[in-house]
Amino acid sequence: MPDETQSHFTPDLANPQTLVWRNRQVDYRSGIAASLFILIFLWLSLLPPAGVQQSWRTAGVLLTVFLTALIYWRHAVYDFFCDPPLAICDPQGLTLYGYYGKISHQWRWDALEQVTISYDATPFEELLDSSHAILCITLRNTGDGYLPPLKLHVDGLDGASELNALAIAAQRYIDGETPVPVTLPTGWQRDWYKYPDLVQRGNLNHFWLLLPQLLLLKMTITAGKHLHAATADDIVFYIPLWCLTAIATIAVCLNIRHNFFQRTQPLARADCHGLHLALRRTPIRGMPLLFTGPLNTHIPWQEMRKCVKHLSPNLSWGGNYTQHIGLISRDGQHRIIITECLGKNDAPTEDLCVTIRAILDGTVSPTTSSYPPLRVRPFAWYLFAANTGYALALCGSLLPIWTLCIAAFANLVILALPWQWQAEFSAPPPDAPPLMREKPHA
Repeated sequence: MPDETQSHFTPDLANPQTLVWRNRQVDYRSGIAASLFILIFLWLSLLPPAGVQQSWRTAGVLLTVFLTALIYWRHAVYDFFCDPPLAICDPQGLTLYGYYGKISHQWRWDALEQVTISYDATPFEELLDSSHAILCITLRNTGDGYLPPLKLHVDGLDGASELNALAIAAQRYIDGETPVPVTLPTGWQRDWYKYPDLVQRGNLNHFWLLLPQLLLLKMTITAGKHLHAATADDIVFYIPLWCLTAIATIAVCLNIRHNFFQRTQPLARADCHGLHLALRRTPIRGMPLLFTGPLNTHIPWQEMRKCVKHLSPNLSWGGNYTQHIGLISRDGQHRIIITECLGKNDAPTEDLCVTIRAILDGTVSPTTSSYPPLRVRPFAWYLFAANTGYALALCGSLLPIWTLCIAAFANLVILALPWQWQAEFSAPPPDAPPLMREKPHA
C-alpha cells in the first residue's frame, strides 16, 4: 500500500471554500461514562461480605482499572483544550487527522478517483462504528494494477450524516464542481449571543446542582482526613467517591460558565466566509445544540441552499429544546440545529434564520445590526450568592434539612417572575418592540 501521507501540504483555513470538521471531544462522554460504570460495577461486585476485611489485592485490581482508563482517555484532555480538526477539504486536497492533531491521511485531489461512504460493513467495522458508515477512498489508478478502496473510520464524526457530508464535499472537489462563493463585504460580520432569559434558568440549575456537589465534597474532605489510616476497604470506597465528586464539580462549573460568564462569546456568527456555530451534542441523535464554547463548526455559504425554521414540538426533548432551525444543503441533506440558547421566544432564532436566507438570496444589508450580548443584573448575583450560601449552610449542618422545602419553593417562585429582573441586553436589540427595550426594575 502506498504512503497515504505523501502529499504534504498545509491546509488553507483562510480560504472561504475550505470545509472544516471539528468537535471530537463530545465523542468521549459515552466512553468515559462506560469506564466509570465498569469501575463502579467492579467496586460493588468485589465488596466483601460484612465483617470481612478487604484484601489489598482487590484494591489493586480496582486501582489498575482506574489508572488504565485514565491513561486510555489521556488524548481527551488534548482535544478538549486544543480543539483540533477532524477533517479538512480545501482547494488543495483532503486531509484527515488522528489523535493529538496529527495528520493521519492526506491526498491532493488529482490523486483521488472517488470518495464515498459504505454501509455494508463487516462485523468488525460495525463494532468500530455504531452507524455502520465507513469512509471509502478510491485512489486514482496510475497503471500499477487494481487498487482496492481504502476504508477508514473517522473518529469523532457524528455517524453517517457528517461522514456523508464529508464524502459529498470531497467528491465535488474531485469532479471540479467548486461553487462560486457568496459575495459579501470583507469586513461584514453578524454575531448572535446568549439570550438574557438564560440567566434565570441558570440560577435554578445552580441551586439543584450545588447541593449534591457540596455533599459529595464534604464526604471527600472527611475521607481525606482519614486517608493516612485508610485500609484497602476504605480505598475501594474512595475511588468512586472521588469520581462522582469530580463529575458533580465539573457540572457546577459548566453551568456557571454557560449561564453567567463568557457573555461576549458568540454562539453563531455569519461573515463573508460562511456560517460559524458553537455546537455540542444532545441526547437527541443528529440534533446538535448551540452552546457556550468555541465556534467549532464552519459551513460555507456555497454549501447551503435554504434555511427553514422548526417549531415542531415533536423535535423537543423533555420540554426543553423548542427552538430549531433547519439547514438544507445543495444536495438536499437536512441538518437541524437547536437554538434554545438564543432564547425561548421566536425573535432571535427568526433573526438568525432570516439573515441566513437574505445572505443566500443576495439581499442582505451590509449595515444590519447585531443582537447585543446580555448583562447580568444585580438581582441575579444576589440570588446566586443566596443559593450558594444556603447550600453551604445546609451541607455544614447549620440549617435543618426541612428548610430545603422552603428554599426549593422560593426558587420556583423566583422562576415565575419576569426574567428581565435577572438579566437584560447590554444595549437595545435591533427592531425590538418597546416592551423589550424597556429596562424593568426589580
